Amino acid sequence: MRQERIVPRPRKKGNGELERIILHHLVANPQSCTTGLIEEALGLNYSVYIVLGRLMAKGLVTLTRWSESAPVQGGKRQRLYAVTEAGRAVDEHMRKQFTEEIDAA
Repeated sequence: MRQERIVPRPRKKGNGELERIILHHLVANPQSCTTGLIEEALGLNYSVYIVLGRLMAKGLVTLTRWSESAPVQGGKRQRLYAVTEAGRAVDEHMRKQFTEEIDAA
C-alpha cells in the first residue's frame, strides 16, 4: 500500500502532495492566507496560484476577498484565501490517515 505524506520531501513535490501541504498550511495558519505568505512560509520559489486554483475547483479553498493595496508605491492587492468546511474535513482525514500510518510503522 502506498503511503501518503503530508510533510514536504526534499525531492520535487507532485501536484497532489503540494495540494495537501498548502491545504494543511492554510488550516494550521489561517492568518497566512495570501499567496505571498504561503510561498514564504513553505519556502517555495514558485507561484501557488495554480495549486490554489485546483483546491478552489475541488471546493476545498475559497477566495474570500482582495487585500488592500500594499503600502509601497505601485503595490498590488493580493487575494485572500480561506479553507472551506470540506477542506477542513479533507485535512482532518489526511492527518488521521498519516497518524495511523506512523503508528503502524
